[in-house]
Amino acid sequence: MDYEDNVVFPYVEQLQNGIVPPEFKIDDFADHHDSVVSKLNELKDIFLQHYTLPNTHLLSNALLLISECGKDLVSHCEIEDRLLVPSVKKLESTVTSNAKNKKQTKAQNHSDERFETLSEREKDIIQLVSHGLSNKEIADKRCLSFHTITTYRKNITSKLNIHSSAALTIFAILHNIVDPKEIDLK
Repeated sequence: MDYEDNVVFPYVEQLQNGIVPPEFKIDDFADHHDSVVSKLNELKDIFLQHYTLPNTHLLSNALLLISECGKDLVSHCEIEDRLLVPSVKKLESTVTSNAKNKKQTKAQNHSDERFETLSEREKDIIQLVSHGLSNKEIADKRCLSFHTITTYRKNITSKLNIHSSAALTIFAILHNIVDPKEIDLK
């Protein structure tokens, strides 16, 4: 019961608050919580095999109390197995799913923030890179120097932390800088 009070119920409370503690899952509890009943049966066996009392009434009462406690624990475990464990599993699943969605949203927001830092010229260069043009070809197409395009590419890499043309193309598709149908995949 102490284990439930100190571990299981605080875990459930954390789940209810949207937190998934990594060190425990309800399955850990479900796999081991019924062992108390077998320990009570062992205790009864010890009493029967090794304890002799001149007053058998006292021994009978002790055995009866242990048996009643065992029955209560069996009922307790059945309730946990049928109600508590499935409910907590569902809660674990929901909270874990929500946490993953929050991480994805956070990553998307971070990506959007990076997108917002790009100038129109940088977006234009990303679009041209996505079409497979080299720095020299972009410079010629936009009537800019090769050095200027190289500087733009360095700035884009710095802002986005994207180092390859392929990754830049994916970024461009995800942020609607370029239509994937326009890209030549040779």
